[in-house]
Amino acid sequence: MLEITVHTPIRTGDRYEFACAVRPVSRWRSRLRRHDDVSGSQDIHFGFTAQNFRIRHQPVWDSVYPLFFLTRNGGPLFNRGSEKARIRLDYPVSQAVAEFYVRRAASFGLEIEVRAPMVDVELEPAEGGRVLAFGGGKDSRMVLGVTRELGIEPRLMTAAESSPPDLPDAFVTHSIPGPEGVLANRIMPTLMQVPRHLYLGLGLGEAHLESPWQQYYDMASPKALAEWSGLFRQLGGDIEIHSPVSVLPYNITQRILCERYPELATAQASVRPGARTEKNLHVCLAKHEHGIDFSGHCTPQLFEVLLTEFVEAQIARPEFFGYRNHRGTFQREMRAIIWRHRSEPSFSAVRDLVPPEWDADWIDYVHEYVAPDLEDGFVEIYREYAKPVPEGSAVRRIRI
Repeated sequence: MLEITVHTPIRTGDRYEFACAVRPVSRWRSRLRRHDDVSGSQDIHFGFTAQNFRIRHQPVWDSVYPLFFLTRNGGPLFNRGSEKARIRLDYPVSQAVAEFYVRRAASFGLEIEVRAPMVDVELEPAEGGRVLAFGGGKDSRMVLGVTRELGIEPRLMTAAESSPPDLPDAFVTHSIPGPEGVLANRIMPTLMQVPRHLYLGLGLGEAHLESPWQQYYDMASPKALAEWSGLFRQLGGDIEIHSPVSVLPYNITQRILCERYPELATAQASVRPGARTEKNLHVCLAKHEHGIDFSGHCTPQLFEVLLTEFVEAQIARPEFFGYRNHRGTFQREMRAIIWRHRSEPSFSAVRDLVPPEWDADWIDYVHEYVAPDLEDGFVEIYREYAKPVPEGSAVRRIRI
């Protein structure tokens, strides 16, 4: 059991910061006394600063931001030995928001209690329009490319360390160091613009719904998107959240970006050059599947090391995809690509290790059933690169 106390946030024109006191509490009764074990207590901070715009504060965000942050991967509840929490806030909180996050936490397999003065808070509309929560990698860059082609031209909000060199008009935020929470810190500044339409660059893996929900990805499934939009309607707002690339395996997203929007692909920042990470290998494999050069971020020597480590780990634990299977779609896609290219020289170190059950063709399709309300313009572009999953096909196995 964790007890989390959220203090009144700092709100200025260029800063939005929360401080929380987190302490694990285990209680047992003896014949003499009750003992509270507070070992492992910590103070955490999260939030963001604005580089080139003024933050639009509204009271409702003081309720949404901390509960969003604390009940997902960035907060202290996932994979840290506790799935129960009592969250106290030192200020009034929207009852509708509190109830929403109690339900949402339950979908993650978490049990939370929110204690604060409960009030009714409404979301004040802003200028509307369309905004893209821009991450700088292949997914958000591909969304930007498609929206521009369709004449949508969304405003960009990015939580990058510096303004994207090729996108000087982007609104830039800097995350206040916390225990992770990158996605929450990227999405919140975007929500605070109160757009009519909010676009997220989240792919097929982020729409793959497990029960309880996965560790990281609660944003891109139709259920999650509908619930979020429903919350804002309940608060008096009208924000529709879209995840246009959730229908695509990552290799197809990478191909469309590089072939159709090469000027955006040039500044793709999915991984740091030379990063010894599984994500680096995933990007390499997605590019290699379509003959796209990846030498700018991964040398042949590093590729062999990452490939060998990945294959050996997957063979040792074939059904383990991380905490609550949050890496399942990514790693299965990597397996399928490795199987296809195993006979090539650069795969020689693992050629004899790769099992035939890694072969899979679901990575070749547009999974349109994942986002049945996707705008026609997106679908038309995607179908130039891949066919939709046939109705009733066994390929349709991504649960949503």
